[in-house]
Amino acid sequence: MNIRPSYAIKLKLDKAFVQVNLSAEKEGFVAEYQGEKFHISGQLLNNNTAHFNINGKQDKIAFSQNAHGLTIFKNGQSHKFSYLNQKFSSEDAQSTEGNLKAPMPGVITQVLVAANDQVKKDDVLMTLEAMKMEYSIRAPHDGIIAASYFQAGDQVKAGDELVEFQALAEEVA
Repeated sequence: MNIRPSYAIKLKLDKAFVQVNLSAEKEGFVAEYQGEKFHISGQLLNNNTAHFNINGKQDKIAFSQNAHGLTIFKNGQSHKFSYLNQKFSSEDAQSTEGNLKAPMPGVITQVLVAANDQVKKDDVLMTLEAMKMEYSIRAPHDGIIAASYFQAGDQVKAGDELVEFQALAEEVA
């Protein structure tokens, strides 16, 4: 079975709510917005500039990011987006039972667990930086970490297994 990691980014632009669905590809990702698909790849040129290939067209944008949102500068205009949900939930990162996988290519910035650690639902297990945004990989249930396969600074590809997770058996009253 070939499972393609995907997740949704929820943003607020002015007073409108925006959802972009992203799914990883071998090179980059596909962004779906209002029924239209965009094949995107690119690289960061510095802390505030990125070079993109969107549906075969080369483009360069400037951006600014803080804890509350992202502002994109293009063609003399600015577009300010506010984050609505900055965390990956268990549904975002879990693609097969017991295994948490990287939702997109990026760099592991923190590993907060080790093998045999007991965690509670929604505990942050590790953080991943991708496209200058940091995402939390969270425990889908109360459980025990069977294995953690990466350390801070490691580069990961979309779909790489990050953590092997064993859910605790629910008690029956």
